[in-house]
Amino acid sequence: MITKYKVNEIMDALTINSWGIIVIDDDYRKRVLERDLFNVSNSLFKSSLQGEQTVLTILVPYGTEDGEKPKGDQFGRVDPSAWSFDYHREVKTLLKTLEERIYDTLGHRIEGTTHYVDQSPYNDREIAFYSGLGQVGYHHLLINPELGSSVFIGYIIFPKRLSIEASALTNFEQLPVSLEYEGCRHCEKCLSACPTSVCGPKGDMKYCVSALTQTKETIEVIYLSKMSNRLYGCNICQRVCPAGIRKTPHPSVSIRNPNWVDLFSLLSMTQKEFKAAYGHMGFSWRGLWVLKRNALVVLGNHGGTEVLRQLDAYKWLNDDQRLAPYYKRAINALRYRNFKHSDTSG
Repeated sequence: MITKYKVNEIMDALTINSWGIIVIDDDYRKRVLERDLFNVSNSLFKSSLQGEQTVLTILVPYGTEDGEKPKGDQFGRVDPSAWSFDYHREVKTLLKTLEERIYDTLGHRIEGTTHYVDQSPYNDREIAFYSGLGQVGYHHLLINPELGSSVFIGYIIFPKRLSIEASALTNFEQLPVSLEYEGCRHCEKCLSACPTSVCGPKGDMKYCVSALTQTKETIEVIYLSKMSNRLYGCNICQRVCPAGIRKTPHPSVSIRNPNWVDLFSLLSMTQKEFKAAYGHMGFSWRGLWVLKRNALVVLGNHGGTEVLRQLDAYKWLNDDQRLAPYYKRAINALRYRNFKHSDTSG
């Protein structure tokens, strides 16, 4: 049997400060679904998985501070959480190491075990909540009492009940009755700071700026200017949130470089060049054409005369049906802005 002392020893060795373990069986599923606090279609507890599972969840804190922005209008911001490393890979490596330590303690391996970080078929916040790791804020992110909301959620699903001491498991009866993070009721800072006003219990996260920078669907015109200089991600809500980040980033996901991309360089890249330059970073998974689209949006939002002159030489972007509308919008926005400026100065 794995004792709570042993789990703590393993976690301390891996610098994991926040973790939770649950064992799912038919009775546990019934109890969760009776509450159905999340009411999501991708619930682990509504999935086709049968029998018993043990889920070990960890939170990995990351930094939210930007590197110094280079001078000029041709730079787009990448959320620090997705810069300098591929957090999917880094946290998954941490999970695999954790799994091996569990096997060493058990004395045997378990076939069919899976790991998830961000790109999961299940709802990460739901799993973290039932693992006892926090509640959900008005910005729709998990808030952990010690780490705040600047955390990656990673978890291992073992396809059987592990022999774990009861005191090491999250007690269902001691979970919060409400999903809502209590401090949000007396704050609402994220509501006023959000560019697209999606923070709050009824906000549609489809229109969150971070979601807009990642979608492959057409972005409605009214939201393009709200993306501002964001090439990938946003995190305004996290930066104004008093819960904030409570600890330094985990050593495996520390930011190491300024998180700004030269957009003209990006627009000129081939797939091979993009992979060589950014393939190791967390934002690269979204794909080159999506980022080129975002680059055009950012240039149209902030560029001056020099940006217009340079972008005018990129007419070949009109040959890409997916990028053409955004190229035309950027050119028109730049021309209007420069015309208005010259008219005012004259």
